[in-house]
Amino acid sequence: MNELIKIRQGSKTGRDYVDGRELHNFLESKRKFSDWIQQRIKKYQFFVNEDYVSFHKIVKREKGGTTIIEYALSVNMAKELSMIENNDQGRKARKYFIEAEKQRNLLVMNPSHMNKIELLELAIINEKQKLALQDKIRSDKPKVDLATVIEHSTGSIKIGDFAKVIQKDHGIDDIGQNRLFAFLKWRGYLMDNNKPYQKYMHYFELSETQINNPLYSGTSFTPRLTGKGQIKILKLVREEYTNYRIIKKPKVN
Repeated sequence: MNELIKIRQGSKTGRDYVDGRELHNFLESKRKFSDWIQQRIKKYQFFVNEDYVSFHKIVKREKGGTTIIEYALSVNMAKELSMIENNDQGRKARKYFIEAEKQRNLLVMNPSHMNKIELLELAIINEKQKLALQDKIRSDKPKVDLATVIEHSTGSIKIGDFAKVIQKDHGIDDIGQNRLFAFLKWRGYLMDNNKPYQKYMHYFELSETQINNPLYSGTSFTPRLTGKGQIKILKLVREEYTNYRIIKKPKVN
């Protein structure tokens, strides 16, 4: 198969990609590259880090240099852009990418047809893809944890119950109801009477109880965390609770 457009391989991810500027030139678009690619991304809803990545490149001139933005496109995105262009060059490019994918799949499915060097290259590609997937799982874990918190709560949740969730699922063993209340007051989310400050009210649901007995007469406030509140407070606890323990050394619980 003749190489119409070079398909490269990412050194870290092992994924195939196409240089956006090279594709633009091959498609013989009359539009300026930066306008063309940005309009295509916006109109057809391509996603950064999934369909493409952009990066800055310094181009040397006779005097000094200039910085331009380049785009590395997934083969699927390049194929779709070729189809969208709706001209002869676009149709040629689309067929080329389809055929390139077929040949790549045949190699992967039939390693017996490969020589030792090709087998080694395939093993390296597979290992890179495995490592990239592991990195993605690690980077996504905080998001999964946050989703788990929401999944295990129905509507709002009491501060004390949420402290138990943090203890059980997130390894912060010394936090309980009293310490979480104290932390939220120290951080400026709750007043001394447990009522949320107005700017943080959207993270809470608040119930009021009138108390009238020989020991106390007045209003008791009970805050509950909403779904958004749980995400916000868990993030806050992860980032700042350790420093709070050092500064305040709370004796409650």
